[in-house]
Amino acid sequence: MSDFDESQNNLSTSIESEEESALSKYEDELERTIQDNLINEQDLYTQKLFPAFQNAATNVTKMFRGKKNKISLVFVLY
Repeated sequence: MSDFDESQNNLSTSIESEEESALSKYEDELERTIQDNLINEQDLYTQKLFPAFQNAATNVTKMFRGKKNKISLVFVLY
């Protein structure tokens, strides 16, 4: 193999290594961005979901208390 061929081969290997390194850094950055976005979306979803859950739980509690009071009134009337 001539010096020129060897030099070209080394240059090609060096470029491929730099490309892989840049790609790896980009992939890592992209993965962090995706994870941050998922966390933010989960937080937003939780903030919206929790009040709805709390409201539903309150209404179910009121419904059962109302039934309990109606049953008590029925026994008192008889």
